[in-house]
Amino acid sequence: MKEHALTEEESNYLADAQFLLTKRRVVEKNTSLLYQLEYPIGKWLGKLPAALQEFSSQSREGKVSIGENYQGLPYQIYDYPRNFGPKSTFALRTMIWWGNHLSCTLQLAGEALQQLEPNVWDRIAQLADCYIGVNDDPWEHHFGEDNYRRIGELDTEEYATLKSRGFLKISTKWPLELRAELPSLVAEFCESLRQLWAD
Repeated sequence: MKEHALTEEESNYLADAQFLLTKRRVVEKNTSLLYQLEYPIGKWLGKLPAALQEFSSQSREGKVSIGENYQGLPYQIYDYPRNFGPKSTFALRTMIWWGNHLSCTLQLAGEALQQLEPNVWDRIAQLADCYIGVNDDPWEHHFGEDNYRRIGELDTEEYATLKSRGFLKISTKWPLELRAELPSLVAEFCESLRQLWAD
């Protein structure tokens, strides 16, 4: 059937064992790199205020998830901490999205977010160069305008709308060319997040 026919380019990729083996090696190296984030993130978790320590301590160990089809492209995600409970979400999600970018996102909901309210909404402005999730679906990761907006560009009315959703996502992204620097980039992002709860 015609819908199953391959183009010449597609046939070449199917037959190119070296291409397929190279992709597999990249996946393995990315996975190893993501697990190296445990140390810098762990240092950051140790500096959390007591009100948040409870939620980070409930987290299971870090986990890498691998997929082939986020908007048609492969990805790898490292969740640590990964507290996705029914009453609370406290998670840091680092993503390598092939063909796009690297990103890191703090996701809070329920009791973990309540521990920081209402001050967190006043302090978010200090992260003007970061992005805030504006989509009602907390599981989207792309940086289109319908999903993330730069914090410094939001107006008072938009803040009010975001406050009423019950979850908060703060994110940053980097080009794939900085992949080797990911541990230090994530450490810097985590350090900047401390402004949300600093005395």
